[in-house]
Formats: sequence, structure tokens, C-alpha cells
Amino acid sequence: MAILIILLFLFLSSFDIVPLYQKKMWKEIAAHSLIMLINLSFALALLSGIEVINPIDIIEIIFKPLSPIN
Repeated sequence: MAILIILLFLFLSSFDIVPLYQKKMWKEIAAHSLIMLINLSFALALLSGIEVINPIDIIEIIFKPLSPIN
């Protein structure tokens, strides 16, 4: 199943990276690759049964003290 997910990520990335490569947009390719790598690691972690931190929890921890509503 993990190999299928990796192949799916590579397939979907090719739709975005090929036009960027043709336009020689190297920074955009690097940013896209980094984001896709993070997403792939989250997907594989969830597949393995590893509990992943919810990003909303981190945002709440940061902004809760700034909120006047309790």
C-alpha cells in the first residue's frame, strides 16, 4: 500500500513539476517538492498507524492567548 501511495504522489507531482521545469522555475519546483515531501511523510505515517499532530492544535496553542474570547 505504501508503494501505491508513493506512486500516486509521484504521478500527481509530475502534473505540476513538468510545466515548472519547462519554464525553469527552480524555486517553485523546490517549494513544491518540499511541500509534497511533507505531505507524503504524513500520509505514510497515517498508513503506518503513527499518530500525527493536527496542525490546528498548534495554531490554537499559538493564538489562544491572543484571543479575548475564552
